Amino acid sequence: MDTYWSTNGNCVKCGRCVKVCNEKGYGELYGGRDKSPDTCNDNLCCHHCKQYCKDVCHYNAIEISRW
Repeated sequence: MDTYWSTNGNCVKCGRCVKVCNEKGYGELYGGRDKSPDTCNDNLCCHHCKQYCKDVCHYNAIEISRW
């Protein structure tokens, strides 16, 4: 299963998604305050995650697709 993580135009670059991803031990995201969040590699473990990044996003900016 391939997982694709991205943000849409609602992202305000607050860094909350990056912080929670790293705090939970996944470490798939980098970026931070005033920096666009992005993924560290193309082989994401997001399919094992409970989508904490989406839970902390107040702007509905995160899109996770699974193929």
